[in-house]
Amino acid sequence: MELTTTVLFSLAGAIAVGLGLLLAFLRNPKVGLVVVGIMLFVTTLGLTKVGQFQFARTWLAPLQQNRTPLVAAAAVLLMLGTLVHLGRLSIRSVPLQGLFMLFIGLYAGLMRFGHEGLGDGIATMGLTTLIVAPMLLLIPGLLREWSDFEALLRTLVLTMIMWSAAVLVQVFINREMLFTTTGARSAYRFSGLTANPQAASILLSVTAFSALWIVLNTKAQRARVLAVGLVGASLIMLAWTGSRTGVAMFGLGFIAVLYARVGRSIFLLPVIAVVGYVLYNIAVNVLDIEMGLSRLASTEDTRSHVWLRLWEAALREPLVGVGVDDAEASENGYLYGFASYGVGMLLLLLAMTFVSGVQMLRLLRARSGLPVEGRALVDLVLGFNAAYFAGSMFEGYMIARISAMNILWLLFAAIGSRILEKAAEDRSLGESDEAPGYGSSEDLAYGSIPYGEDLPEAPPGGRPAAS
Repeated sequence: MELTTTVLFSLAGAIAVGLGLLLAFLRNPKVGLVVVGIMLFVTTLGLTKVGQFQFARTWLAPLQQNRTPLVAAAAVLLMLGTLVHLGRLSIRSVPLQGLFMLFIGLYAGLMRFGHEGLGDGIATMGLTTLIVAPMLLLIPGLLREWSDFEALLRTLVLTMIMWSAAVLVQVFINREMLFTTTGARSAYRFSGLTANPQAASILLSVTAFSALWIVLNTKAQRARVLAVGLVGASLIMLAWTGSRTGVAMFGLGFIAVLYARVGRSIFLLPVIAVVGYVLYNIAVNVLDIEMGLSRLASTEDTRSHVWLRLWEAALREPLVGVGVDDAEASENGYLYGFASYGVGMLLLLLAMTFVSGVQMLRLLRARSGLPVEGRALVDLVLGFNAAYFAGSMFEGYMIARISAMNILWLLFAAIGSRILEKAAEDRSLGESDEAPGYGSSEDLAYGSIPYGEDLPEAPPGGRPAAS
């Protein structure tokens, strides 16, 4: 990269912002949510091919081209702040689901020693540790009250509002850079600021049902209005991706968020529909964007032949895999992991799926004993996990080194883990209140007055009157 005046000013600005965030983070651990939001935003970026030999160049191209060092810088910042506040955090709160993301990244780095060389393997293991380790420690430590959970979800919503605003800016600069094509049958498909339509659809599906959760559960009117707009915008962009996987993932999250909430809240759905319709008409009639959405209704099989290629690649080197570059495809998380890194990675992915299933069953069992806000959060976590694993059957994000979906995985893993901890704390508190102990009625002699009740007034110069 040529060190022009613009580049130097940009670097100076980035360093100044980073130092400011670090100082604020050292004083207040909740500033870590801002750092996580920045990291999430950067992981959504990618270079899109708009033609056979042409990459999209959006107004955020410098960020897209330097995504890896930017994510690493944000991760270092997060690690430093987490280390400073380590005394306030508890290793017992580390989510088991999140630990598997750490194991997967470290194992991938170990396998890369043989596939790509020592440097790439060390880079993968180092980046995984920098990203995953502080999030496993910090995020659960920030979720103490039920309101903290909503604050975390608002971080996701605000990050994606900024992402959507960045997309809107690009529409006025050169909208063609937001779309790609894979042939005449698929027409033009929306990629936004991500690397491809599939990545955009996966991100937008989670964004849409998470923002819908905010619409239904927040008490802050401004947050509800912003979330309504984000739901509508996300659904329009999701439809333009032409991804059936993304639409199915949104459907699973939508059902989970709403199945226990259909009541007066159902009247908010027409509002979202109207907002979505207005945004759609602005895009089509005012911004003059024309998209072919017929792919969403297509019954064409675009996966079975790809899965066969992945299986054949896996069988060539079942123990260590052939590496990500020679896997030839990525349209199934389990087969992609098997083909890239061998049977060890496949076992890790299956173990993560099993542990997640057990965790979801525990959340379902704990749900009935939680307050209203806790039950709503359980619904959202269940929906995310259902969407994550359903999507992994068609996309390979489970083993990605830098992936917005895996940042979201760590956030939702922390939410699920802390819900179970709070449920256990509530049960323990209830049992201690019911158990005989100091000051309890069972610890007193028959006929005596329980601690805390008023004694009958004594007559002047005499003993208390009998009750």
